[in-house]
Amino acid sequence: MYLLRLAFRPWRLAPFSQLLSAVAVGILLLITGLVFWVDHGLNPVLAQLQNNQVITAYFSASVKKTDEQKLVDRIRASLGSQAVQDLSYTNGDQFLAELKDRYPELVNEVESLGVEEAEQVVPKYVSIAGVLDDATLEGLRKIPGVELVESSKDRYEQVIAAFIALSWVTKLFMGGLGLALLTGLVHLSRVNSHFYKEVLSFLRLWGATRTGILIPGAVSGMMVGLLGGLLACVTWYFSSEWFAGRLRELSPALRALPMIAPAMGFLLLAAGGLLGASAGMLAGWWASAPQTGRSGFGGRNWL
Repeated sequence: MYLLRLAFRPWRLAPFSQLLSAVAVGILLLITGLVFWVDHGLNPVLAQLQNNQVITAYFSASVKKTDEQKLVDRIRASLGSQAVQDLSYTNGDQFLAELKDRYPELVNEVESLGVEEAEQVVPKYVSIAGVLDDATLEGLRKIPGVELVESSKDRYEQVIAAFIALSWVTKLFMGGLGLALLTGLVHLSRVNSHFYKEVLSFLRLWGATRTGILIPGAVSGMMVGLLGGLLACVTWYFSSEWFAGRLRELSPALRALPMIAPAMGFLLLAAGGLLGASAGMLAGWWASAPQTGRSGFGGRNWL
C-alpha cells in the first residue's frame, strides 16, 4: 500500500505536469491510430488497383451480325475460372444510341453512310471487368475475329506507385510516433522518480525486492498512459467516422477504404496503459539502481 501511495506522489506535487503529459499522450495515440487505419486500409485499395482491370476486345469489321454472339461466347469461355465481375457486349446500334445523346450530328453523318459502310466505321466490342491475369490479353488477341485488345491496368501505374510510397510513409510515421510516445513517457517517469528516489533507496537497503521497487514508477506511468488513452478512446469514438468521410472524399480510389471500427478506441486505451507502465518500469529501474558515480566528502559514495 505504501508503494501505491508513492505512485500518487507526482500527481499531488505536480498535477498539471501529469495532466498535460496525458493530453499529449492522448493526441499522439489518436494520430497513431488514424495513421494505422490508413495504412491498414490501403492494402485492399492497392490490391484492387493492381489486380482489377477492364479489358476491351474490339471485333473486326468482317465479323457478321450472325456470328457476333458466337464470338462473345468464345471470349467468355476463354476466360475460364477467373474472377470476372462483369462481361458486356456493345454492338454497333448500341454504340450509336449511347453516342447520340452527346454527338447527335456525328451519329446522323454515320447513319447517312449506309448500312455496309457504317458497319465498317462503328466499333463493336466486349468489355470485361474483374481480377484477370496477364495471359488473358494474349489469349484474347489470338481469338479469330478480335482485332484489338486494350487494358486499363497500365493507366494506374503512377497511382499505384504513389499509394505504395504513401504506405511506406505511414509505416515510418507510426514508428516515429510510437518512439516519441515511449521516449516522452520514459522522460516523464524519470522526472517523477525524483519525487520518491530517496525513499526507494532506503527501501532497497531494508530488503525490498527489485520488483517491488518498480511498482511506483509502473503505476504512475500507467496512470498517465491510461488517462491519455481514455482521451484518445473518447475522441476516436465520436470523430473517427467524420475523419474517414473527409479522407474518402479526397480521391475515388480512397472510397474502398474500410469503415472505422469504434471498438478500436479501446485498443488505444490499452496501448496507452501498456506504454505508460513500460516507461514507468524503465524509469523505476534507473531510479533504483545504485548510484556509484556520486561521491561525497572523503571519497565515500552516497545513496
